[in-house]
Amino acid sequence: MTQQLGWLCKATELIGVPMWLAPANLEEPKYVASKDLTSICHHLMDPETGFATDEWTSRPQYEEMNYTVFHADMRLLSERTFETVLAFLKMIVDHGSGLSPSDGWAPMQTFLSPQAFQLFSRQYWWQKAGNQERHD
Repeated sequence: MTQQLGWLCKATELIGVPMWLAPANLEEPKYVASKDLTSICHHLMDPETGFATDEWTSRPQYEEMNYTVFHADMRLLSERTFETVLAFLKMIVDHGSGLSPSDGWAPMQTFLSPQAFQLFSRQYWWQKAGNQERHD
């Protein structure tokens, strides 16, 4: 954790949407606050294991706080972007947990790419609009 910002979300950096997570001490419109510990852990997951880093899990005192997620370059982070990133990370963790390279599976980190995130985003919002699953 850096003193100024918080935690770099390594998984979001790999998908092309670099974000930071920090205790919410400022209320500014460019930030999206979250109390959802699952979303926080997904943002702080280690790209190789899919689990939140030891640095995070060893700090239970942070569970009582609100958190702020923001773009690394301080650009506006919309609710839609936050929702899409979280849904993508959740899908990766849900489908990738327990899959080991020693069993012939690719490391979880290989699924974290801008291209995979773009494909997921299109499908996610297409289905959310009430359309059937696309296979194109």
